[in-house]
Amino acid sequence: MKSAIYVLSVGAIFMTLMVAGCGPEPSAQRQSAFIGLGFEVGQTESYRVVTENSRSLEFGGALEGHESISGGTRASSLEMEFDQEIQGVDNEGNAVAEITITTLKVRSESDGDVVLDFDSAADEQSPMAGLIGKGYTIKIAHTGEVVEVMDLDQARRAIRGGPAKTRQGRALLETDAVKDRHGISKLPAKNIAIGQDWSSVKNFSFDMMGTRNLERIYTLREIRTANGEEIAVADVTAIPTARDASMADEDDPVMSFFGEMFDISHEYEGSVKLNLTQGKLDAASEKLIANWVAAGPVHDQEEDGLLYMTSEVFKSIERLK
Repeated sequence: MKSAIYVLSVGAIFMTLMVAGCGPEPSAQRQSAFIGLGFEVGQTESYRVVTENSRSLEFGGALEGHESISGGTRASSLEMEFDQEIQGVDNEGNAVAEITITTLKVRSESDGDVVLDFDSAADEQSPMAGLIGKGYTIKIAHTGEVVEVMDLDQARRAIRGGPAKTRQGRALLETDAVKDRHGISKLPAKNIAIGQDWSSVKNFSFDMMGTRNLERIYTLREIRTANGEEIAVADVTAIPTARDASMADEDDPVMSFFGEMFDISHEYEGSVKLNLTQGKLDAASEKLIANWVAAGPVHDQEEDGLLYMTSEVFKSIERLK
């Protein structure tokens, strides 16, 4: 009798192991997904956005160390944390969002000298300190672009001080600056398969050096699961548009002039990470380095003079909660 019980017990254990080993395999990872944002009224998130800009000018060749000319650098950066609350959503999925600034850091330098260094956590007397707790309203398309900016007056009035002291703060509240700060890479708002591309054109301005129209090309690299939620990640590269590459646009004489004078090149990299389960942006970043190089004869010099100009543009945005 004991032998029978032993055999039955071993058999039961063996069957249990067989069933466990032959259970259903984990479901295959999705190979495509809707790449766009989703909004709900009352939805609230917190984000941190960082922007950095720098320009440099250097001379080389026969002009290196020339006493009558000199190069220089300028740099500026911004770090802002803000809350975003969705006030309404239209039939096309576009959202009206109220933005409230919670922290702010602004810094600018010229040739290594600090021109402005503001940190809302340490400087409550600065004209820009009045921006904390204030904000504005934006309209965000489900493609991630900011298509409209509203209610800027309250934030502008919160900047204390005279014109010279408020110039930097008001620059943060220019309509185009707000659009660029809160908008992200344009999303296709349709199903995209892993490995598939989509693109959008962005205009980068470089002051006296004109503008560059770059076609940003997004490639969906992966769709993965993290903490029970689906995440999509896309890599971004960029190439000059046909119009920009020709450098012969009569509507932009600056570009045409410098296109003939300089050898222009650029480096670009970016990424976008979306939470597909929630329809929210988790993170996005882009970095552009543009270079201008010119060479030409210098009076009484056998060697050519060289002029180097570089501009770097960086932006990142990430969801904090």
